[in-house]
Amino acid sequence: MSFFSETDKIPEFYMVSIMNAKFTAYFVDSFVNSTSHCTTGDAKLIPIIVPTKETLKTFEKLFNSAIETKKAISLETISLNEAERKLSEIQERLDTIVNELYGI
Repeated sequence: MSFFSETDKIPEFYMVSIMNAKFTAYFVDSFVNSTSHCTTGDAKLIPIIVPTKETLKTFEKLFNSAIETKKAISLETISLNEAERKLSEIQERLDTIVNELYGI
């Protein structure tokens, strides 16, 4: 599935981050499509909150941290255990921020 923003207020890294939050999986499963797949049509039904500049910076930092950790795995500059720990921390922080953003 590809994401393209139709406004510069919502960059792609933000949409990808929202899609990777546990809230979004719950929302899609509960209100959009209860199968194991999220289609492009399903994704269009997910409410995307326009973030503040400060919120965008936070999301971008988390997104970049996840990307750098994944790159480090492929370059073998980080152990799998350390990478899993870092990615778990990033996921936990992402879920917290998304929950706050959506008032959960």
